[in-house]
Amino acid sequence: MLTSLKLRHAICALSALNLSYRGQATLEEAIEHYDRALSAQTPASSADDLLSDGVFLRHYLLLVYDICMPADANEAGAGMWVNHLQQLIRLTQNRAARFGKEPHAFVMHSICAFDTYACLMGHGNCDYFRTVLTQNIVPSLSAALSSAPQRTGWSNEAHTHPIINSLLRGVMIHTAKLAQAAQQFRREAAERTTVSPGRCARWQAQVFQLQTELGNFWTQTYPDFLEKDSSMAGQILDVRMRYVFEHVGPTENRTKITTCTTDIFTQAFLLYQAAIIYSRTSMFPGQGLIPTANQAALAADTGNRVSHILTLTMSFFANGELDRREVVFPVFMAGIATNNPIAKAKAIDLLKSYEGHGIGQNTSVARKLLVAVCEEQNRRVSAGRRMEEVDWLRFGRERGMSVVNCGL
Repeated sequence: MLTSLKLRHAICALSALNLSYRGQATLEEAIEHYDRALSAQTPASSADDLLSDGVFLRHYLLLVYDICMPADANEAGAGMWVNHLQQLIRLTQNRAARFGKEPHAFVMHSICAFDTYACLMGHGNCDYFRTVLTQNIVPSLSAALSSAPQRTGWSNEAHTHPIINSLLRGVMIHTAKLAQAAQQFRREAAERTTVSPGRCARWQAQVFQLQTELGNFWTQTYPDFLEKDSSMAGQILDVRMRYVFEHVGPTENRTKITTCTTDIFTQAFLLYQAAIIYSRTSMFPGQGLIPTANQAALAADTGNRVSHILTLTMSFFANGELDRREVVFPVFMAGIATNNPIAKAKAIDLLKSYEGHGIGQNTSVARKLLVAVCEEQNRRVSAGRRMEEVDWLRFGRERGMSVVNCGL
């Protein structure tokens, strides 16, 4: 009973936080429910109670709450999302040991995604994702199909489903590895006043290896029945494949999913493009200033990836699909990486269009950070210097604009 009450308060806390940004509730209401969800708990009657769905889902909702809560609104809880993540690591391990297969596959994959995005934005170390991978307890995305909209007449589903699962899962894993490496490089850089050429060369070698692994995985796993390097290729997929591939949660609006004619490579395709861009620009301070033998070709390729991201997101916007939160990080990275003023302005405009459609204000902060970074990049270029001098992660921290998750 107590567990159910605390879960209810967690739900109310997240709901009130969302409503507070729309002027329909106060932030104090959200904080009050949050505090009640965290209040001292009566000892459970059994180990199974401690590992119940209610406890697991409560920490998940409070993780989302803390990611969405503005840091200056409740400074004591600014880092609480890390505490909930650690609780979820322990719960996930213990639930796997006691119950075997995790029934809440979608929740686990959401936590892995939150963990990865936080690390990409300079927070945490992908501890949750690393733990579930190391212990081989990541559930198959096929578990999410039980709540997906049904459709008959798709004879190739048994063939396509494992391939789509492998593509999405692999992109997430390789992106998490990039994020972990970037955090390690930045910690090493912070410990020194200067970085030696040897250390910088070692970083470059590791980045190249990670880039090669990601590129090879994409090439080898990309479905041969889909058009290569096309953001629109996934339109031929069955609705149930779209549901899983987009990483969309259960919804009552089945018609919206069924009639969606825009691209469905939301999670895998866009994350892949963003991960490649990130690996070329954001792994360690000064990365973009290091000359490479094929610099012109890399710049052109990055420009193509930026174009893919912006074109695809514009198609979503044109169709009124403003609930696609997974586009926000790729658009942010496109704006950071491009040297085209028109593309930068388009990225900023797209982020502004997606503000107010999530739970919190992370998209708004991400857009303000992008604006500030672009302005600083322009100042450097106007002074005859290079825009790559601007380390957007350090820049954001110094100006109090750090973001844990762009899209929530």
